[in-house]
Amino acid sequence: MDFKKNPDIDFKDVDKLSREEARKEVEALREGIEYHDYLYYVKNQPRISDAVYDKLFQRLEKLEEAKHREVWIINEKEFENMVRTSNGFTDGITY
Repeated sequence: MDFKKNPDIDFKDVDKLSREEARKEVEALREGIEYHDYLYYVKNQPRISDAVYDKLFQRLEKLEEAKHREVWIINEKEFENMVRTSNGFTDGITY
């Protein structure tokens, strides 16, 4: 699934997505939206219409609000482990 070059906006119903399908689609949408933001705001060379961009963004919002949101929400324990790994300590962090 690639939303950079030729984004397909004929989406499968969110409720019919598996957890893994939802995770992959969220990642691909985030990458695609970031890519199109760069083309639009930095390069001033949009490759997709505003209507297509809006559909991509709305789809991402819908997935983030859906039942699969636990796929990309980091829980507190995972966050603590990431901080510990990145800087060796977690002093000052409260949950």
